[in-house]
Amino acid sequence: MLIALVALLALLIVMLSRQGVRWWFERASVSGYARGPDGVIIGAEPLDLAHTGGPGLLLLHGFGDTPQTMRDLATQLHARGYGVVVPLLPGHGRTLRQFVQSGSREWLAHANSALATLRTLHPQIGIIGLSMGGALATILAAEHADVRTLVLIAPYLSVPSRVRRLTRWRGTIGQLLPYFPALGSRSIHDEKARVENLAYGALNATTLSELVAVVDLGAGALPTLTVPVLMLQSREDNRIPAAAAEGIFERIGSSNKRLTWLAGCGHILTVDHQRERVASETMAWLDRTMPITRAESGG
Repeated sequence: MLIALVALLALLIVMLSRQGVRWWFERASVSGYARGPDGVIIGAEPLDLAHTGGPGLLLLHGFGDTPQTMRDLATQLHARGYGVVVPLLPGHGRTLRQFVQSGSREWLAHANSALATLRTLHPQIGIIGLSMGGALATILAAEHADVRTLVLIAPYLSVPSRVRRLTRWRGTIGQLLPYFPALGSRSIHDEKARVENLAYGALNATTLSELVAVVDLGAGALPTLTVPVLMLQSREDNRIPAAAAEGIFERIGSSNKRLTWLAGCGHILTVDHQRERVASETMAWLDRTMPITRAESGG
């Protein structure tokens, strides 16, 4: 009787602790952010920068992040004459609960839909992906032969063994921890940009397994790529070691590919200290692989 009582008490403590963790993380994810009538965090909205007639670019943000991380790059590309679309992936930029209820199939389907729409508006299309957006971009470029160029910015296409171990135990972990802080630190070295970032900063084991599913699909598609590929990577990336990045680049099947290293920045390169270098390298690559003509630029 005493053993049963102790066991029941222990179970009650676990359940209350789990609910407390859930409440704390979900409350933290909504506090401090103003939201629009559609529930999207202000500043995290999708971007649609029209430029009809010329080439179009699909920009894809990373896991748990928002189009805010691509806004500066998108604006510069649009000013150069490209039509630019940056969709907000399902579950992102809203609430933590909505995030963990979304998954790889929805993210990929949404990216595919955005690409299909872009295709109807532009005679040429290219894709730029950041982090998990790089994995999604790789999948799309491998599936669609009309994609003219691909830029992978710190592409998350290699999963550390510790992350795979977490996903294998996602059921057990989920019973104990409905959420936990995002793995790793120092993804953005620029302090101002780090404060402005709208990422959730938390996830659960099930959502992490959805990320791994996207990574595995993207990694599997690398050898089939024939499109020109530019890969931008920081040597101080806290999520992708240099050796892993080199392995990703080696697996790219395209004969027209380039790996450019950066320093003094972390994983989210588009908002960090080297963001202007990222933009200039990207635009130089586009000038070679999908240039704007004088007529398209209005010149």
